[in-house]
Amino acid sequence: MFNKLTLLLVFFTFSLADVSDNKDLDIEYKKALNTFKKGNYSLSYDEFYKLFLLKMDNIKYNFYLGRSAFELKYYEEAQSIFERILLYKPDSTRTKLELARTYYQLNMNKDSIDLFNEIKNQKNLPNEVKEKIDYFLKLNESKSKKHFLSGSFIFGSSFDDNINNDSFNDSFHPTLFKELFGPNGIEAPEKESDITYNQILSLNYKYKENDNLLFKIDSFFYNQIYKENKDKNIQIIGLSPKISKSYNKKLIIDYGIFIDNMWQGKENDLRSYGLNPNVKYIIRKDLLLNASFKYQYKKKQSTENSNEDSKVIKAGLGLLKILNKNLSMYSALEYSREYEKHPFKENNITTNDDINQNILSLNMNLNYKINSLFNITSGFGYSKLRYRDTDSWYLKKRKDKELSFSLGSSYKLYNKSFISLGYNYARNDSNIDYAEYYKNKISFNYILRF
Repeated sequence: MFNKLTLLLVFFTFSLADVSDNKDLDIEYKKALNTFKKGNYSLSYDEFYKLFLLKMDNIKYNFYLGRSAFELKYYEEAQSIFERILLYKPDSTRTKLELARTYYQLNMNKDSIDLFNEIKNQKNLPNEVKEKIDYFLKLNESKSKKHFLSGSFIFGSSFDDNINNDSFNDSFHPTLFKELFGPNGIEAPEKESDITYNQILSLNYKYKENDNLLFKIDSFFYNQIYKENKDKNIQIIGLSPKISKSYNKKLIIDYGIFIDNMWQGKENDLRSYGLNPNVKYIIRKDLLLNASFKYQYKKKQSTENSNEDSKVIKAGLGLLKILNKNLSMYSALEYSREYEKHPFKENNITTNDDINQNILSLNMNLNYKINSLFNITSGFGYSKLRYRDTDSWYLKKRKDKELSFSLGSSYKLYNKSFISLGYNYARNDSNIDYAEYYKNKISFNYILRF
């Protein structure tokens, strides 16, 4: 009897110890997983390796040890870990995806393509997984491909309730003519609305010299037709060649030039050209810094308007933050300065008081991916505009502040076609009454990418 009780007590003691050990391992696993989710892959690698030594056949420990190794670029080790998991669990789609990604990083292109296609042929595969597979299949293809051609076509319509940015004031009171027009000033024109039909075609060609050097040519054609105000119709055609150099996997610089031409109504109106280098720096996988610069020369095509030729210098900083798998935010700060090419002044007042200007703007945009088909976007903008010349009517320098808000959504119809609906509100406040306005705009577009 004593021996039986002793054996039962010993068994019960070891059982409690085993339960206690499992609880301790669960705590350590949650701690390591939290470390991994925070992006501290070096520490998570050490923590999951310790767990792996305690339970080498545990799938979760192995999987996140492999994921940590992958993020640390220990690709050979990640490969062996994921292949080991598939020996225990050959139907693990998630592990196959990670192994296919690892094959890609190891330049095992055929193995990567075969495994991605095997996963893609599975039934009931979520759309998000299919999109990721298509993305990596394209990456695999691009490793051996030299020439790339892509583009998009946008066809849409919009309604603008204030096409001329007419003032919300009932009358104007210019200083220069105050005595002539009296206290009632000049009656302001009524706001005019119209519908536009818009088409945009963009073509993008790339030649890959090697993994670090690309030659690009971006081109576009824009056509805007007003339903009533035909004299405001606009056509623009543009071309921008670039050399894109990757100095490491984090820094990419585009050395670009551009030229474009605009027609308004039936007249050849404006040609512009210049330099537009751009810098992208990947701070980490969820944070991207973008710096841009533009030097632009704007030349009026009509000789009678040649005194309106100008130069523009523009610089900007943007930050893209991936908040989670569905939500991202982009913020941009930009400064631009425009000045006359051939300034002419009389009595210290310029004949072109709406050219020489400084603009400082801040924009923030949020993009929320509801699912693989439906997106919602919102935006906020604020800008300060300062003219450097005295207004010839009001005898003072114009100062503007503009606030804007936008809300939009897009829905994926097929693999590369979308529809979008958007609303935009803008309000401009100024120390000169004719420049104060607000406007509402609603737009609908069909987008086809190829």
